[in-house]
Amino acid sequence: MSKASFKYTNKTDVEHTYELSASHPDLVSISENFIKLAPGETKSIPILLKMMNEIKKSQVLIFVNEIETNNCDVLIFSIYYAY
Repeated sequence: MSKASFKYTNKTDVEHTYELSASHPDLVSISENFIKLAPGETKSIPILLKMMNEIKKSQVLIFVNEIETNNCDVLIFSIYYAY
């Protein structure tokens, strides 16, 4: 496995709780299922990229769902596997 991370910021003026998930949990593991962010707070979220035994490019979507209002941001990651 390989480690990576992404940053997410609560751009509102109130505290929110976010649920995190991935479109391909077979390729990416998110270290936290839920995060709570104060207004304007930014957090770095670690992820694990699972290794593949083939050369390929994969696109993974990370869903950041604000659970109180059900607003969702989608982050797109392109992962290139080479061994």
